[in-house]
Amino acid sequence: MTNLSRRLIDVSDRFAELTGISRTQQSYQIFRDQRRLDRVATATVDLRLSSFEGAMRWLSEKWPDGAAWPEGIERPVAAPAEGEAA
Repeated sequence: MTNLSRRLIDVSDRFAELTGISRTQQSYQIFRDQRRLDRVATATVDLRLSSFEGAMRWLSEKWPDGAAWPEGIERPVAAPAEGEAA
């Protein structure tokens, strides 16, 4: 498993612990493919950088308030909403 894949799965698994939203449910919401995260976890599919970035943004945006982001993994910075100053 690549470093990017490992980081994504670590964040996804922590998200599941905090929210009760399973990896399968997350996978469908992020990729519209309920098995994609499991295939990333088992290294049966490669992860493109754009897919990694999109998934990490989704997880960051949905992350529970007050919960610590996994240590050692950079958290994406939210882009300003349309019409907001950058």
